Amino acid sequence: MIRVVVKILAHKEKLVELMSLLSRLESESRKEQGCVSYTLYQRPGEQERVFIFEEWASKEHLERHEATAHFTEIAPQLGNLTQETIIEKF
Repeated sequence: MIRVVVKILAHKEKLVELMSLLSRLESESRKEQGCVSYTLYQRPGEQERVFIFEEWASKEHLERHEATAHFTEIAPQLGNLTQETIIEKF
């Protein structure tokens, strides 16, 4: 099993657009084979801090996820909507 934690600090003025893309990514990712869990989280009172908690059955499943059409379409757009993104894989 591989766990991925993505910590995002969003531009406040672009938060709605960011959350729309991330919600789409979450919905599509949950349908993938090997996705154990995929959750978006925003801290109450700190809506610009967004977390993605993912669990994949194996490294191979995560690699397949990162090659999907929805991931390769959405991921490049995120940089313009965020101030900072930290990705940790365990």
